[in-house]
Amino acid sequence: AFDGSFDFQFDTAFKPIFTIGYAYGSGDDGTGTNNAFRQTGLEGNTSMFPEERVSSALRNYGEVLRPELSNIHIMTLGLSLPVLTASDMNLNYYSYWLDDVASGLRSSGISSRLNGNDTHLGQGLDWMLNWNIGKELETQSPLFKNTALRIRLGGFRAGDAYGVAEGEYAFRGMTELRFRF
Repeated sequence: AFDGSFDFQFDTAFKPIFTIGYAYGSGDDGTGTNNAFRQTGLEGNTSMFPEERVSSALRNYGEVLRPELSNIHIMTLGLSLPVLTASDMNLNYYSYWLDDVASGLRSSGISSRLNGNDTHLGQGLDWMLNWNIGKELETQSPLFKNTALRIRLGGFRAGDAYGVAEGEYAFRGMTELRFRF
C-alpha cells in the first residue's frame, strides 16, 4: 500500500494551497493466495493538520465513498484557501479505480454492488468550511474561545464498475459545532 501527497503553497494574495495525492492498496486477482492489502481496522482515514493550517481534520479518501485502502487507486487534487484570519475553505476532487475487478469494496459509504467486470469506481468532489469562531472574534470568553464550526459537503458520481448504477449520484453532508474547554 502507498498513500502520499504534496502540498504547494503559493505566496500570493490568498496564499492558496494546492494538493496532489495518490493512494494505492493492492487487490487480489483471485488466482491463489489472497494478496490484497488490508487495513488494521484502527485507522481513521483522516488527516490532522498542524495548527498553522486551520483545517483540523479532512477525510483522506472522500466524504461520500469513504473506501478502505484495499484493492483501490485514488487520485486526489485539492485546493485550500484561507478565509478571514482563522478560517479556511477546501475543495477536493477524487478519482477512484479498482486494482483488480471485484463485486464489492471491503468498506465503503456506498451500498450498491459492483458489477465485477469494470474497474472505474467513479469520482468525488468535497467542499469543506472550517471556521474557528474564537480566533476570528478574538474573544477570551470561555464559551467562544475554543469554539469551531465545520461544514462538509460531498458528492460522488458512480463509474462503470457500478454497472446499471453508472452515472448515479450520492451526496453526504455534515455540520459540526465543537466546544472545547
